Amino acid sequence: MLAAMAAFPVPDSPQDLPLFRTLPLPECAEVLGRNSVGRIAFSLHDDVSIVPVHYVYTDGWVYGRTASPGRLRDIVGNRRIAFEVDEHNEPMQCRSVVVHGPLYIIRPESTERTGTIYRNVLAALRRLIASVHSESDPIPFRDQVFRIRAEEIAGRGSLPVRGRRLFAKDPDRVPN
Repeated sequence: MLAAMAAFPVPDSPQDLPLFRTLPLPECAEVLGRNSVGRIAFSLHDDVSIVPVHYVYTDGWVYGRTASPGRLRDIVGNRRIAFEVDEHNEPMQCRSVVVHGPLYIIRPESTERTGTIYRNVLAALRRLIASVHSESDPIPFRDQVFRIRAEEIAGRGSLPVRGRRLFAKDPDRVPN
């Protein structure tokens, strides 16, 4: 991807810059739903970390798994995280969605309620990798299951303008 970006010519004028827009919530949900790799960002003890994870997005929840004991285990004291997904179709055509909300580590043995949640999370993850937490699991060391409640969702996108003018001929006038 970086090689493709390097080959993209730098615009000569502001009229040739990409067009940025805010994604409506349904489009944010589509981006979350059609992708499977994202990043969890969190702050802990004056240190900021970003962890890439595989995930599934369903009904306002991000479900995923990681290796335990992993960094996510330390988040439990301050569950607030940011989760980000992006996708690129071509240089200067991309979408990025950020989710804010609490992260919950799901343990199957805690209570009947968390056992049910755990089974639901596994069912969701098995849409991504059918053998999750089975004998044929390709990454069995990723045994820590989590979910993130998508309390806030925001997205941005960009489109290349391909030489079209975005601004009025009067350089002091900004379009609506």
